[in-house]
Amino acid sequence: MPDESALQPLTPRAECTIDGVYYTTLFEAEGRMSVTEEPGAVVVTTEGRLRSSTGAAAGVTYRLTHRFFGDHVTKEWTFVSPHPQVIRLVEPFVRDPDLVVAQTAPQRVRLGFGGDKAWAFAVERAPTGNTLTCNEDATPYWSPFPGVNGRPVIVTLTTTPGQPTTVETSFGPDPVSRKP
Repeated sequence: MPDESALQPLTPRAECTIDGVYYTTLFEAEGRMSVTEEPGAVVVTTEGRLRSSTGAAAGVTYRLTHRFFGDHVTKEWTFVSPHPQVIRLVEPFVRDPDLVVAQTAPQRVRLGFGGDKAWAFAVERAPTGNTLTCNEDATPYWSPFPGVNGRPVIVTLTTTPGQPTTVETSFGPDPVSRKP
């Protein structure tokens, strides 16, 4: 097996770097999860801390609430940090040679195959100054087992010290591309 140390995980995640140490939700082994129902949705909430690869906790806590509806999903992230902290929310989508990924508005990315139907990833609510991008180099976003390539869509935000900082995203059919 060749050394592929430059690969990025294909798992959605929150991540940050503090004093040169990488912290992410991927290393959280002590998070708490609950599942409930709301009218029309199943709700899965996870609470924990961003952690390093050694399991050390950052001073950043998070609550991630997924709401699964019949045709779309929303994610509500809430972070609390004692200091202003730049956080990246990374959402890798499976890359297909025919998949067209385009930023159609400052807070919306369209994913489609050139036809009338497409999907949209959108930032529905976020702090001022957040950015949404879909043009990061996709080269390191792949996995040898199984052989899958990804394309990242990234939301970048800065927390307000000591205060909850919330971002809500949605992924579902693009309302602009729907035909009556």
